[in-house]
Amino acid sequence: MNDWTKTGLFVATALGICVACFGTHFATQPKVAPTENLVGKPLFESLEAEQVKSLEVVARDPVTQTLRRFKVENRDGVWRIPSHHNYPAEAAKRLFETATALYGVERLALNGQWTEDQSRFGVVAPDSEAADSADVEAIGQRVILRDGSDEILADLIVGKPADNDVSHSRDDAFDPAKQKRKRFNVRRGDETATYVANLNINLSTRFADWIEPDLLQVDQPEINKLVIDNYELQIRDELTNRGTVRRIGKLDKDRHVLTREKAFDPWNLDGLNAEKEELNNETLSKILDLLDEMAIVGVRPKVQLEGKPLLNADLSINTDFETYRTDPAKFQEAILDLQSELMEYGFNVVPGNEQGEKATFYSNRGEFYVSTNQGIAYNLYFGDSVLGSDEEIEIGGPKVALAGEKPTTEGSTETSPSADANEKEVAASSNPPDPTKTDPSKPTKKNRYLMVRVTFDPAALGPEPVEPKKPEEPVKPEGYVAAPTPAEPAPPATPDAAPTPPVDNRDPAFIKYDEQIAEHKLAQQKFEMDLDQFKRDSEDYKNRRQEGERASKRLGDRFGAWFYVIAAEDLESLQIPRTDLVRPKATDALENGEIPPAPIELPMRPDISM
Repeated sequence: MNDWTKTGLFVATALGICVACFGTHFATQPKVAPTENLVGKPLFESLEAEQVKSLEVVARDPVTQTLRRFKVENRDGVWRIPSHHNYPAEAAKRLFETATALYGVERLALNGQWTEDQSRFGVVAPDSEAADSADVEAIGQRVILRDGSDEILADLIVGKPADNDVSHSRDDAFDPAKQKRKRFNVRRGDETATYVANLNINLSTRFADWIEPDLLQVDQPEINKLVIDNYELQIRDELTNRGTVRRIGKLDKDRHVLTREKAFDPWNLDGLNAEKEELNNETLSKILDLLDEMAIVGVRPKVQLEGKPLLNADLSINTDFETYRTDPAKFQEAILDLQSELMEYGFNVVPGNEQGEKATFYSNRGEFYVSTNQGIAYNLYFGDSVLGSDEEIEIGGPKVALAGEKPTTEGSTETSPSADANEKEVAASSNPPDPTKTDPSKPTKKNRYLMVRVTFDPAALGPEPVEPKKPEEPVKPEGYVAAPTPAEPAPPATPDAAPTPPVDNRDPAFIKYDEQIAEHKLAQQKFEMDLDQFKRDSEDYKNRRQEGERASKRLGDRFGAWFYVIAAEDLESLQIPRTDLVRPKATDALENGEIPPAPIELPMRPDISM
């Protein structure tokens, strides 16, 4: 091998080594993703809030890792919740803020480019296969906005807060108390890259967060009457020449009526022995707080016919159906279905008859009446218990009677109008829940069914203002002569004597008329003040009546098509016996040998005399 050949080999080897080095260098350089060019641009450039016709939130339960979807849709101008029997989504503020939260949101920085980065920033899609095995902190919450054609307008996964404080979890993004933390890791559903973005959003898959949870929408100062009616029902079926007729008897137990005239007046209890008893204001305050804060935890639709509820808002039978006029047998079958459903939830309705008797509504657990100074009257009907997971409580599931509860009194019989209802009752009673074998992934909570009837009661407004009567002017006597101008009194006879008053020598009738004129002048002044007050009171009464009529109609329409589910402890707090409403007076406690509370000892006043 000559020198030129050796040189050529050395040069070729050197070139190969150089190529390899360059290749290794470029292969180990960070990959530059084209997504870096998107920083500073909106996540959803063409999104317009008015295009949004549906909104879906997808998340994993942080405890059970169960996938939860919650969707609201705009149907005919009304936002509804399809998964919850199309119940209206009344939380207008949340709807608006969620629907507009993604509008104009910009990518502030690129945090991760690849799929492997998503766990670190908490933007793993909750409905992906990767979420099945991912840590809870790696999974984000997803919000999807669609238009009227069901086309996706925006699809965003919100992850952990994008700051250096690692002590806060991804759930901070959905805590209203921490809304100041607005920088989050986010990822579009159709991209792998994770960005930082400013968001003011509060996502939730809880039914209560998307409705108006305040059931009664009543303010405590407006309440002026409470009636606690803890009756029981006795139901029996009688065989008559017209067939089987259901008889429902109402067995009165505790019934308590409390009233007050004005907002801060003391409450009065019918039948209170004022000499020995007094109201337990602590118990009464708890009742008022509960009425003010009673919240919805679940809903069920009422039986419908021809697209309308069979029960009116006032809980009477609705007969405004073509079927009622053309097919009485089919209408009667619908009534039996209604009765079966009501019995399943712990209620009963007795239809009216041709003799003019109106339909009567009963509940197995008694009633509670509330009225306000606007004339709004609520009747709360307490049904049976409902037990189940959050989802079963919200939208329904197998109905189970709790152990020890009886829908009617002993000795009564209760037969279901339909075989299907009988089968449901048998299945529930023969397979009661075993609390020791509860599925830990489905926590159970005790609640009760509730029906609400709202009417307008003018008597609750209080007495209508009465216009004051204008005082009549006294009749001037014939030949009346006015009193003369008072002359200077005669000087006293002695320095210690009183001045002699002038003498009025006119007819006594004239003198009496002058006195009547003075009294009439005072009466006229009082009349004018009373008339001004009457006008103010009449205007207030008129406004309260108009507002009460409108509110009663609005609330009646809201409650008319639904059964509600309320926390059991709330309703049980309203069904209290008289012994919880009253207590012995303090003087009686001393007579009975009870030890009164120790007096409060005040510190001695310091001596500041000088």
